[in-house]
Amino acid sequence: MKNKIKTLCAILILTAGCAQPSSSVKPSPAPDSSSEVRPVSGDAWDLFTEARDNAVTPASRTAAVKSMYKMHFSDDTYNTYSFDGVLEEGTDTTHIRENIYSNGMNSEIEGYYYNETLYNTYNGITYFEKMTLSDLEKSMLVPFTPLSVNKDQVKEITVLEAGNGNRIFHIYLKDTAAAAVFKDRYDFYDLSVYDSFAVTANHITDVFDADGHFITETTVFDTGISYSGEEITVQYTSQVNLLKFDETEVVLSDEQKAEHSAYVSFEDIDTSAITPSTTEDDTEEATATATFEKRLQSRLNYEKQEDGTLLSKYNQNESYQVNIANSSFMYSNYSLHY
Repeated sequence: MKNKIKTLCAILILTAGCAQPSSSVKPSPAPDSSSEVRPVSGDAWDLFTEARDNAVTPASRTAAVKSMYKMHFSDDTYNTYSFDGVLEEGTDTTHIRENIYSNGMNSEIEGYYYNETLYNTYNGITYFEKMTLSDLEKSMLVPFTPLSVNKDQVKEITVLEAGNGNRIFHIYLKDTAAAAVFKDRYDFYDLSVYDSFAVTANHITDVFDADGHFITETTVFDTGISYSGEEITVQYTSQVNLLKFDETEVVLSDEQKAEHSAYVSFEDIDTSAITPSTTEDDTEEATATATFEKRLQSRLNYEKQEDGTLLSKYNQNESYQVNIANSSFMYSNYSLHY
C-alpha cells in the first residue's frame, strides 16, 4: 500500500510530568488546554497498553488529519511538503477531502466511498477505484490507530489526565527503535531510501477520551538524510483528530450516484479531459509516446532541449525533465536530483 501511496504522491506533484529529554523535539500542548491536567497513579506503560488494547470501535466517525515534511538544505533553503484532509466515515458511505501542497504546487481531491469503491475527483478529473475501507484510511497518510510498539522500544512514557477525563500519553522512543517505527508507520515519503537516514529526536502524544475512544495522535520526528554528498535535515510532523463518534453520517443523493456511474476506472483516465493550457494543436499522434511528448509541450509548457529531452522549469532552482528515449523522469532542486 505504501508504494501505491508513493505513486499517487508522485502523480500529484506532476508533502505524569517528567524531565524533558534533551532534543529539539518539544512536547505538544495538552489537547484539552481549557482544563488543568494532573498526574495519574499507576504504571504509565500498563495504562497505555490497557487504553490501546481496549479502545472503543465506533460505528461511524470523522477524522481530520495533517502532516508535513520540512526539508532544510545546506544552503539554508527550505522545501515543504504538506498534506491535510478530512474523512467522514459513515455507516454506509464515506466522504473524503484531501489537500496536498508541494513547494508551491497545490492539488485537491474529493470523493465518496461506498460498495467498496471510491468515486473520486482530482483537480477536475473523475474516476473510480476498487479498494477496502482500510486502504482508503491509509490514503490519508496519517495512522488512525494508536501507537503499537513493545515496551523495550520505549525510552520514556508519562501519562496525564485532563479535567474532562482525557488521558494524555507522552511517548519517546529509543534511538534504536525510532527509525524503524518512523519508516513503518509514518514515512510515506520513504526518507530511508536515501544515502543515509537517521532519526535524531522524536515525540509522540496519544490521547484517549473518558469513554475509551482513541481521539488524537500528534508526532514530531527530527531526521537527517544525505543525498549526493549533501546533508539535509527533515522535520516530520503529523496529527490526527478523531471525533463525532457514532454521529457521523454521509448522505448521498440519487443524482450523485448517477454521476458516479459515469466515472471511468483510474486505469482508464482519459488525458484529453485535461483542459489544454494553450491553443496549440492538441490532436493525437500515431503512437501514445508521441502523443505524450506532444502534450507535455502543448499542455504543460515543457520545452524540447538540444539533446531531445523535455524540460519544464518551475523556478530558477527547480525543474522537471522527461527523457522519452530512456523512459525516465527527473525532478531537480538545486544540486539534488530525484
